Amino acid sequence: LLGMTVFAPPYWITGQISRRAPDLQSRATWQVIGGALIYDVWIVGIAVAAGVWAGTSAGVLAGVGLVALAFIGMIAIERESRVVRAVRAFLALRQTPLKARAGLRRERAALAEVLEEVRAWVERQKTP
Repeated sequence: LLGMTVFAPPYWITGQISRRAPDLQSRATWQVIGGALIYDVWIVGIAVAAGVWAGTSAGVLAGVGLVALAFIGMIAIERESRVVRAVRAFLALRQTPLKARAGLRRERAALAEVLEEVRAWVERQKTP
């Protein structure tokens, strides 16, 4: 909870910046590079503030502790985000009419059948 609280602002800023990526392929790159820069600036800023307020040792300790906390917080945020997405998907599915669900099952079965035919065709092409 502490990691999520301390690093919520840089996490949010990184997400906002990555959404401006020109295409989906560059989005992950923007997240990695932008996140590294934003998190570094955030950690250095807090560590410097701690050093000014409580001394150099406190600043160094804050910097080291924040790096560890950043990783722990990122894992927690990602996990909780996945939980929220799973709950939303479950609720959306529960609100889907039975006829629509049956239609989706039929389409999924038809798609699986086509994929199986493609797999069989590829296997036939491999044998001389």
